[in-house]
Order: sequence, then structure tokens, then C-alpha cells
Amino acid sequence: MSAQDHRSREELLQEIANLKESEESLRQTLDAINDLVFIKDAQSKLVWGNKAFCSYYGMSNEEIRGIFDAPFVSQAITAQYIKDDQYVLSTGKVIEVPEEPITRFDGAIAFFNTVKSPIFDTSGKVVKMVGVSRDISARKLTEGELRKSEQRYKAVFEGASDGILVAEIASMKFAYANPSLCKMFGYSEEELIHIGVMGLHPQESLAFVIEDFKAKARGEREITENVPCLKKDGSLFFADISARAITLGDKECLVGFFRDITPRKQAEAERAKLQAQLMHQEKLASIGTLAAGVAHEINNPLSIVMGYIDIVEMECNNHCGKNNQELIPIIKEASRRIATIVNGLRTYVRTDTEHVQAIDLHECINKTIHLVEEIYKKENITLKAQLLAHDYFIKGNAGKIQQVIMNMLSNAKDALRNKLDGCIQIATANDYNAQQGSVWIDIADNGSGIAKEIVEKLFDPFFTTKAPGKGTGLGLSICSTIVKSFGGTISVKSVQGVGTSFKIVFPLSEHELLATALPTPQQEVQHGLFKGKALIVDDEKDIRRLLRMLLSSLGLSVVEADNGETAYNLLKTTKEQFDYVLTDIKMPKMNGDRLITLVKEENIAPKTKFIIITGGLLDDYSCEQNELLIKNTHGYLEKPFTKQDLSLLLELLSSKIG
Repeated sequence: MSAQDHRSREELLQEIANLKESEESLRQTLDAINDLVFIKDAQSKLVWGNKAFCSYYGMSNEEIRGIFDAPFVSQAITAQYIKDDQYVLSTGKVIEVPEEPITRFDGAIAFFNTVKSPIFDTSGKVVKMVGVSRDISARKLTEGELRKSEQRYKAVFEGASDGILVAEIASMKFAYANPSLCKMFGYSEEELIHIGVMGLHPQESLAFVIEDFKAKARGEREITENVPCLKKDGSLFFADISARAITLGDKECLVGFFRDITPRKQAEAERAKLQAQLMHQEKLASIGTLAAGVAHEINNPLSIVMGYIDIVEMECNNHCGKNNQELIPIIKEASRRIATIVNGLRTYVRTDTEHVQAIDLHECINKTIHLVEEIYKKENITLKAQLLAHDYFIKGNAGKIQQVIMNMLSNAKDALRNKLDGCIQIATANDYNAQQGSVWIDIADNGSGIAKEIVEKLFDPFFTTKAPGKGTGLGLSICSTIVKSFGGTISVKSVQGVGTSFKIVFPLSEHELLATALPTPQQEVQHGLFKGKALIVDDEKDIRRLLRMLLSSLGLSVVEADNGETAYNLLKTTKEQFDYVLTDIKMPKMNGDRLITLVKEENIAPKTKFIIITGGLLDDYSCEQNELLIKNTHGYLEKPFTKQDLSLLLELLSSKIG
């Protein structure tokens, strides 16, 4: 572009006026510039156009002379051109059109800034007009891009889920705030602009916030986590704040991004709660494993004690002396109490905690009471049960339900500490108003009661009123989780100085608990004699000896095997036919369940009735394993057992003589 191109259009117009007498010189000057220059007469018809003008229209000066505009320009645009021309011609004033579209010969449209000025004759009359049009398409494109960019940034700024603030570094006052930040703090943007940085944080945190603001302004820090923030309503929340210094106009500013971490903190608290519950459950599981093993080990010698007491009683037969005869029922009752506690403990800590089925709620309550009643008596606490519900089968897990009841009883016991007439009442009843019907348990104590403000927090995780080391604050929280997982609800009522009651409501199960396929002794029988031969399979010599004596006293001949492998070989190779096989489950070399499976698969001894004897380790078996045992066996004898238990089982399985 020549130096002449840089002349202002005003100078150019003046030069045109001054060079009227030198048209050739003027023409050469005008042809040298890139702007479109044209002259129109008093009727707004084209008289002349410079080289750039003719080139743009694709026409020569001869072709444009005498027309209003190029033929390919729309009539509407031409009419607007003429209107502007007539204004200049009639008023003698200069007009500027900031932006107008001009169609090129090939149909392309560009945008021009046009200035139109009158040309006067020597008498001062307007006889013509001259126009200069400068292509502003590039500038317009740049402005369009800037507008789009501004719109994009505005969309990001206003649509961001994080809160965004722009603060002047010098004054620590806000210049802009996006809608998310306004919502986060509860202020309007206008309110925020008048508040400033120090109005968004609690007083005790201001020293830290100011130091952090200055560090970010110096570029020494970008993000600060867990910053306490204050809402308009006075409530507190925490945010992660990242910020960076920018120049906005002539001011140094800090743009800050606020992320409310309340959901994250809630998730972390929930995760901590779940981890604590998991640790608590794992602790219970480890105790349960230990207790199950202990129960099994106790049941074996207890079986021997209870069995031999029966034998001693038979052999005594009124010849042991009155004092000795009186001791026998005392020993029997003590053994029964041990058996009740051991079996209750085993059920309470059983490991099939995820197995859900129809369960007998009354049985769960009774087993839990039997487990603790002797302990509670020693602390002057009476347990009273009024189980009046007619329907009491629910869908759940026996171990977990007992865990809930045990926790309720334990809390009630704590409330009765140092009380001489402590009483815990356990009641059940039905409510048939619901579509499915329900059964509720009410566990009430006459203890000290609980303050109202504490009642509202009882089921919160980690909340406890007990002294350090006496409670985790998870018991009632876990109970609530268990009850809800079985479709139930739990609530509490308490009056200080009167007592507390917990009410648990469960929907009734659609199906009652199916009776076990393995018959268990549950009634008194008259001992008689049985025909046949029995094979005893147990790795404990004393148990084998006891069973031999009991079975012999009932009329059966007996053969012994000390493990499953010996019994399997005996059944497979001997021609002896056994009417009964009584086998333990856990044994070296071959377990009892494996023995039964092999015998059934190979169709050995098809007429023999198989009886499982166990100290409780069947609790560790899966549902599938239990179902297989049920399918392949005929009876079940749980340690510790008595002669009466054994006699009833044989009564159920065979024909009795004598």
C-alpha cells in the first residue's frame, strides 16, 4: 500500500475539491488507493468510479456511467444508497454510514464504512457528491470473533458449577461473581460486591484467609483445601479455593474458584462410618469364629458328661443311696444350663450373616434371653417375656436379629446399673393394619431414662453416652441398619426417671419357617428296645464309647470306626448290613459329609439310615452344603445329647419293639 493510502479520507475529500481543475492528476491519485471512490450526479446516478471501485463491480467507467448502481445489487440496498445520497445532495452535509453491505460482481458481499460528501460549484450550489467506502470486513470479523469469545467466556463463567469470584488485589473487594457462587453463599452479586473477601469467612479464620489471599496474589500458592466459609444465613461450610492473579483493564485482580466440598466431607464421614462398622463386624466375626470353635470343643465333653449321667442313673437304679440319687438331677440341670448357653452363643455368633430366610422371631428372643438371663440375675435384673404375637415369622437372619436383641438388652442393663429392682420387659404383638401385617418387639426398662436431646442422636454413628472404652457409639447405628435391611423400623421413647423402651417393627414373612428335613428330638419318650445294627463313626474314643453304651442299652448291636475312611471301607467291603450309621462331621482323613456322599453315589448300603452327629460346625456350612446333607441323611443329633434324645431319634426312624 502506497503512502497515499494512509491519508485520511477527510484530506482526500479536500484534495478532490482543490484539484477540480486537474482531473487527470486527481484520477491518478484516486486510482492509486484501495478504497472505493465514486462520484454521483444530482440525480444520484454514477458519474465516475476509481480503479478499485470498477474492479469491485467488475465494470468499466463507461458501463457504470448513468446507472444508480450495479444491476446485481438488490433493489432494497440500492434504494438505501439513493436515500443517503439525496440527504447529502439536499442538505450539503457529510454523512457517514458506519457499516453497510456492498455486493461484489461475483455475488460476494463485503462490509464497508462509507463517507459521502457534497461537491459544490463556484456559486456554492451542490451539484454532485463523492463517496469513499473502506472495506471493514476483516475488522468486523475480528469483532464478531471477539463477541463470540466473550459469549463463550460468559457462558463458562455463568454456567460453571464451581463458584467464581474476581477480586481486586489492592482493595480485596469483589468485581464479579458468577451465579454458582451467589447460590453457594446465599448472596446476590450486588451484595457480594459490597462485602469483600473478609465478609465470606468466619472471624477466627480471617488471619489465615488474608495471608492465603496475599500468597495467591504473589503467585506463591494456587490452591488451598478445606477453607471455612460463611453463608449469608450464618451457616458454615468448607470449600477448596484455587486462585490466580490476572490483569483486568488497568487493575490487578485475583480470580478465585470455590468448590463446596460438603458432599465430599459427607461421603468421607459415611466411608468412615462404614469402615468402623466393618471393623466392628470383623471383630465380631473373629470373636464368633473363636466362640464357635469353643462351643464345639465344649459340646464334645459335655455330651460325654450328659450321656454318662444317664448311664449312671440307669445303673444306680435306686441302689446308689438317697444323697447320690439327689445329685443326679442337679448335675443334669447344670449340664442343661451349660448346653443352653453354649448353643445360644453359637447361634448368636454364627457366620452366615448374609443368609436371609423366614425365621422364628420368638425363638430368636428366647435364645437370647437364655444366653444372658443367668448373668442378669446376678446384677439384680429381672427379664420378663410376654410374647403374645400370634404370627411371628419374619424374613431376616437369625444371627443378626439376635445381635439386635442382644444390643437392646445390653443397653437396658446399662441403664439399670446400681438399681435394686431392675426389670427388662420383652413383649411382642401383631399389627394387621398394614397390607402385609407386622410383628413388633418392645424392649422396655425401668431405668434412669434418656434426655430428649440425646434421644434424637441415639442412632447417629459414633454417638455414645458411655465412658471412654465402654462403647464405640456404633451399636444402635448398626442395629438400625440391620433392622432397615430386613424392611423394619426402630424407634425409641424415653422419660427421665421412668425408663426407656425401644420398639422394633418387622413385616411378617409371606411363608413360615419350613420345618427342617432332619428330625430333631423335642419330646418325652418311653425308652424301648430297637432291633438292628449300628455303625458309630467318630474320631473321639469317649464319644464312641458313650454311643456304644447308649445304643446297646436301647437294644442295638454296635460296630465302631474312628474316621470316615475306615467307615467307608467297612461299608464297601463287608457283607454286614447296618441299619444305622451315626457319623460325626469333622474328622481326620475323611469327613462325615464326604462319607455320606460317596456311599450315596456308589449306592452302598441303600437301606441304611444315616444320622449326623455334630457339635455345631454345620453352622459354617453353606446353604448348598446343608441342602445336600439334608438330601442324603435321615436324622440329626446335636451335641450335647442325652439317651432320651437318641431314643426319640431312633423312634422317628424305625419300628420299635418291646
